[in-house]
Amino acid sequence: MKYIFFFLFSFINTLSAQATCEKYESIKKALKEDNLTSVCELDLRNQNLKELPINLGSLVNLEILHLENNKLTALPDSIINAKKLVRIYLDDNAFTVFPEALLKLEHLQKLSMNNNGLKELPRTLGKLKHLNYLSLMNNELKTLPKQIGKLKKLNYLNLISNDLIELPANLYDMRVLENLYLGSNDQLKISDEIYEMRRLVRLSLNGLGLEKIPSDIKNLKNLKWLSISSNKLEKLPDEICELKELEALFFGFNKITKLPQKFDELKKLKKISIADLDLGVTVENQMRNTFPDADIEF
Repeated sequence: MKYIFFFLFSFINTLSAQATCEKYESIKKALKEDNLTSVCELDLRNQNLKELPINLGSLVNLEILHLENNKLTALPDSIINAKKLVRIYLDDNAFTVFPEALLKLEHLQKLSMNNNGLKELPRTLGKLKHLNYLSLMNNELKTLPKQIGKLKKLNYLNLISNDLIELPANLYDMRVLENLYLGSNDQLKISDEIYEMRRLVRLSLNGLGLEKIPSDIKNLKNLKWLSISSNKLEKLPDEICELKELEALFFGFNKITKLPQKFDELKKLKKISIADLDLGVTVENQMRNTFPDADIEF
């Protein structure tokens, strides 16, 4: 009987906690004394904010924080007290320096800082042990710290449109990484080790000045989405036809004039981009017939 009572008591407490967990869209309302413990999501998008209140960390149950499209350059140190924060979105702000306070949010799982002016990442980035999603598209990063390899749970990494020149060797060893976006880094030199990242499901290599895709592409058996557009490719390797799980393939804006002989074996293709390629009318008609249900961009 004692155990039943304890179970019911815990269950009621859980329901009560869930009932008081609310989403706020006003920082003033969220920081009212009566509301401090009930805020689990705070959405401050598009509010022209230049700074945040120094007592933001008073929101001890905050889990999700939206700050997109403001004018922020820093975060208050008190944010480290929001220990339950798991998702934070800082896209379209004015950050040029990575906020050190983020490194103390031990439970952080998702961090998005697209469209800022970040020039480097801290060497201590590896402290974010639970991070599984990191998006840094359209910044000014030239290198990545080798400590990024310590993010053992990282599943999604978006580095599109930076100024990257090379990647740390241990990035290619990241065991759970499934989504890797490297496009539009026109000076980036990638190692062929990338074709040994067998867990990859989505891979962006567009706009890297690639002249060749090696036959080792066949190793990426789990790949469903591949972008190799806007390179200097004159052909696709025959081995690309061994990627039987491919659902989307983008290879337009290259110098390719013919397709691999077994291209029609990519039965799962639903999205194909061959924009600006001189394949000829016959090949284009064949593609329409071979992939009648696919969205084909000519």
